[in-house]
Amino acid sequence: MKILISTLLLSCYFFVPLYTQEVAYKQSGASTVLGQEPQAVLDNISNLFFLVKSGSNWNDVVRPKPDRYEYVQKDSLPVRWDITCFPLSVYSKPGVDNKSKANLRFICQATAIWNGVAQDIGLGVDFFKPVQDSLEADIRVDWSGQYVPLGAVGIAKLRLRIIGMLPKNRYKNKGEIIEMLLHELCHLLGVKHSKVADDIMFELAHSHEHEPSEVKVSTRDRQMLAWLYGVKVYHSF
Repeated sequence: MKILISTLLLSCYFFVPLYTQEVAYKQSGASTVLGQEPQAVLDNISNLFFLVKSGSNWNDVVRPKPDRYEYVQKDSLPVRWDITCFPLSVYSKPGVDNKSKANLRFICQATAIWNGVAQDIGLGVDFFKPVQDSLEADIRVDWSGQYVPLGAVGIAKLRLRIIGMLPKNRYKNKGEIIEMLLHELCHLLGVKHSKVADDIMFELAHSHEHEPSEVKVSTRDRQMLAWLYGVKVYHSF
């Protein structure tokens, strides 16, 4: 009996401290795990988010926003159209000379350029569709000059969805007309102005004269639309 008691005492002497250390280790470990868990979860989510976003699907790709570019915002979020709204119907209201066919031709050329960008960035749908019925229009282009402030050559009114242009004879040539249409149409997609002179969305009108075939949008213009229509959290027009 004495031998048994002695053995039990020795066991307690050796194993109780080890058990106490193990419990303390587990508690410490659990505390450390719990303390690090939120960050670990965030890290895992970030990694997963990155892996998903690097896929080839348009809706899963994050594009960087070009610097020195402004966009329409509400509550610090971008404002843009939902992709299901495209293509937006564009109607050309006859000007004072009533030559609607010529005006429509300019609009067709301008919208074709932006539609090419939509395809290039992988949107899968056109931005715009010219129409000849005002009742079908999402956007109206007015050529009377009544909406254009003094000293300006064009204006886009987001709330009214109207593009104000001057009569055609007030522009230097056809290239300037198409350039202004490109600029104002892009405003109605949710883009403001660029601070870089080579961009079609530069805040000042380009002073050089050019032919319609020479009018092009820049790589940065394309990148801006790719970023804007790739963001997941936004306000819709």
